[in-house]
Amino acid sequence: MRLFLFLTIILISFISPDQDIQTADEIWQKYLDSYGNKKAALKAKTLIISAKCDTKYGKRTTLLKLKYPDKLYMEILMPTGEKFITIVNGEKGVSKSLYGDMILSNKVIAIHNLTSHLFPDLHYKKLDYEIELLESEKEENNAYYYIEAKTAIGSTIYLINKKDSRVFKTILNNDVVTEPRDYIEVDGIFFPKTIISYSLSDTTDKMIFYNHTYKINNRIDDKIFEIK
Repeated sequence: MRLFLFLTIILISFISPDQDIQTADEIWQKYLDSYGNKKAALKAKTLIISAKCDTKYGKRTTLLKLKYPDKLYMEILMPTGEKFITIVNGEKGVSKSLYGDMILSNKVIAIHNLTSHLFPDLHYKKLDYEIELLESEKEENNAYYYIEAKTAIGSTIYLINKKDSRVFKTILNNDVVTEPRDYIEVDGIFFPKTIISYSLSDTTDKMIFYNHTYKINNRIDDKIFEIK
């Protein structure tokens, strides 16, 4: 599941500090500014992401192809050459491997459909986010704003740095943690170069995604989204 979610943190970068921010909406807007060219991001129709991944079970490579607003193709290649493929097309989804096909649950499909918006946080009004500013916990000298966003896939806590409005980490449903590190600029949009993902139930089982490459608005053949 954490592998399915790692892309949700595509939404992060930097912005100039503003210590006078008080409301959830003001903090959220500053965070959205960290995307860089928001107009370009909102107009994007396809996104292709590739990355390496280190886990305690070995290395793997991932390829993700997204087509706005509800098509996803994900390919995971293991060191053994074994390949796992996930396809979501609208309300249908399937996972394919050497062991056979498995129909995805509605919950997993909902997660992928959110990801298929390419930059879902920028579409927060359309996706009916409920945003609330929480009382910041005493962590590292109270350095972060805690924003809770309730969406179709549950509740996500965003720890937003008070100094630069970057997201330090997100916590989905009080379990799945993602931590973006370093950023690269592609067509005026900022993307994380490294992503660390783990579950709060086992913080030793971390997945580290690195060497990300991003391609925006490249042609993607609809045939790869076909579910037979």
